[in-house]
Amino acid sequence: MSFYDLAMLSAVVFGLLGALVGRAKGRVGTGAVLGFLLGIFGLIIIALLPARRYGAPSPAPVPQPYQPYQAVPPPPAVPAQWAPDPSGRHELRWWDGRGWSEHVADGGTRALDPQSPAG
Repeated sequence: MSFYDLAMLSAVVFGLLGALVGRAKGRVGTGAVLGFLLGIFGLIIIALLPARRYGAPSPAPVPQPYQPYQAVPPPPAVPAQWAPDPSGRHELRWWDGRGWSEHVADGGTRALDPQSPAG
C-alpha cells in the first residue's frame, strides 16, 4: 500500500468518523468535511461545536412599556421682531411671532400698512 493510498484511506475514515460525530450534533455534512480535510483536528473541532437545535423556539421579545404617540415638536418659533418687509413696499415690517402685521417702518418712522403681504 503506497503513502497516497494510506492518506486517502485515512481521509475517508476520518470523514466517516466526522459524519458520525456530526450526526449527534445535527451537523453531518460539517463533520464529514472537517474530518475528511483535517483528520483528527476536524474530529476535535466538530466535537467542540454546539449541537444545532432545530425548531427551538426563539426567545420571546421583551415587552416594552407603553409609550404614547408623541408628535414631533414644531420648529422653534421666530421671535417677534422688526424684519425686512417681504413685500418690498417698506424698509421694515413687524413680525409678531406668528405672522406679518400691518406695522411698518421706513427710515425710523413707523406707520400702518393694512395690506399686509401673504406669508
